[in-house]
Amino acid sequence: AKPDEQTETILERLAVSHALAQSVRLCGFEESIQATITATRHLPRELAIKGSISASRRSISQKLGRLFQTRHEVYLHSDML
Repeated sequence: AKPDEQTETILERLAVSHALAQSVRLCGFEESIQATITATRHLPRELAIKGSISASRRSISQKLGRLFQTRHEVYLHSDML
């Protein structure tokens, strides 16, 4: 194969490799966000129905902390996606 063809093949492989890596990273973010949604889905409904949330302040603060942490990770790595 000619040098130009070899370079083109290498660049194509690099592009595919990069796309796969991005896909895996995005999948990890999606799983983390879905877990957060699942863990907190009941809170808005409970607040709307009862006017309060039965969880402790500490528990709610921990959930908020995890949410902020997940959001920060997504923002931090979004330039790579």
